[in-house]
Amino acid sequence: MDAWREQVIVEDLDSEELQVILPPRDLGGRPARVITFDNAADGAALADVVIEFGPTAEGPWIAEEFEEGSDIPTLAAGSAAVYRVTRYDRWLQVSAKAEATEGHQCDLTVYLDAEPV
Repeated sequence: MDAWREQVIVEDLDSEELQVILPPRDLGGRPARVITFDNAADGAALADVVIEFGPTAEGPWIAEEFEEGSDIPTLAAGSAAVYRVTRYDRWLQVSAKAEATEGHQCDLTVYLDAEPV
């Protein structure tokens, strides 16, 4: 099976600007894509999340549209959320930003699963 499985942990996520937490990945012909976000408890919430796709590692990057009511872009501390991707361009990258909270940092774990169908 040609599956892609990856876990990325980012401690003290930047609260000033979006930072790439999952650099460009070539997911090729693996259309069954799921991204799971896990925001550590006792930290800060997320302020923004952007999932982007492109035909090459250099882009052009097109942002995935979150469904209305999705809490992923502002995921609270101690929460997790799963996102099933709807775009199937070859390359994927994920960026995020934390909500500025004095005395709390945002520690985020991102899981990427992609499989052929």
